Formats: sequence, C-alpha cells, structure tokens
Amino acid sequence: MAEEEISVAVHPCPEGGFWAEADGCAGCITQADTYTAAIERLRDAHSAWENAAPPVSAPEDGGAPFGNAPQTAGRVAAWLVGAGWSCTKESKQHFVFVKTEPLVKVIVPKFGAEPLTSGYREALEQIVAS
Repeated sequence: MAEEEISVAVHPCPEGGFWAEADGCAGCITQADTYTAAIERLRDAHSAWENAAPPVSAPEDGGAPFGNAPQTAGRVAAWLVGAGWSCTKESKQHFVFVKTEPLVKVIVPKFGAEPLTSGYREALEQIVAS
C-alpha cells in the first residue's frame, strides 16, 4: 500500500530546531532539532492524529500515565487533561488528545525537547484555545 501524500509546512524556530504541521489537519504538529527529523516525526504524528477517535467517556484515572514523558510533555499532557481533553492514543513519539463538540485533535510530542520551541508552543496554544 502506498503512503498517503499530505502537504506539510516546516518552520524554523529562532531558538533553533524546527516545528512542522500537516496542512488541513488542525492539531497535527510536532517539533524536532533538524528538518529531516521534523518530517519523520510528522509522519508519526499524522498517523496517530488520523487514527484517533473521539473518546467514548472520560478516562476514570484522569488520563493516560504521563510519568515516562519528558518534563515539558508531561506538564502539557496534565494541563490538557485538567482542561477536559482526553488522551485517546499514544504512538512511539506522541500523545493524541481529543476534545469533542466540536471534535478537535492535538498532538503532544513525548520526546525530550526541553523546552518546547516557541513556534510549536504558539501553534499548540492557538489550537487548544479554539
């Protein structure tokens, strides 16, 4: 089966590194130290984002266990759960959070990028606020 083609945008960050987004897939964003790594991580993010379904009910334990996540990813994940988002999927490199009515999905990278680059952080804040 051929890999699906998606349009992507890769943005340099002033503090170094890159953040990438899949066009037409709001919330499907990631970051990395290099351009090539950003593209590779975006493939993982898009796969997880595409396969995430809305939660049937809120998780009883308040969300997925984030103890293994790097500090920033763990804080973002805990904040999303506290704001009513549900973690519905986990891939090798990302958590997928979903909020219903309207359905919104957002990707949180769980790799050790400390702190989140400004471009990724701003894009994430804009998606979460919508």
